[in-house]
Amino acid sequence: MLEHPDEPVREVVFPVENEQILRDLVAEYKAQGGAYRQKVQEVMRSSYRNHYRQILPALLDALDFHSNNTAYQPVIEALAVVREYVSSRVAWYPVEISPPLEGVIPSS
Repeated sequence: MLEHPDEPVREVVFPVENEQILRDLVAEYKAQGGAYRQKVQEVMRSSYRNHYRQILPALLDALDFHSNNTAYQPVIEALAVVREYVSSRVAWYPVEISPPLEGVIPSS
């Protein structure tokens, strides 16, 4: 919106908030670098650890996952490994049985 302020942004956004405040917000975001993305990752990990992980066994028990699309096979394989170990108390998957991560989990 800052790059094209004469378009609808000037009519809709600038009457609500002045242009300098928006420029300051963009500068602050850029100055943070990866801090924002890191915070998002922290929140996602926390949500998984505290909420989603508790419901995962019931979901995996209730749902069957299938796909004929080869692009999704790594996800299907990863789900099979997770399903096998979901009730286990082990902290890490055995190296020889680790679920595939490439094509499933983003590197971030």
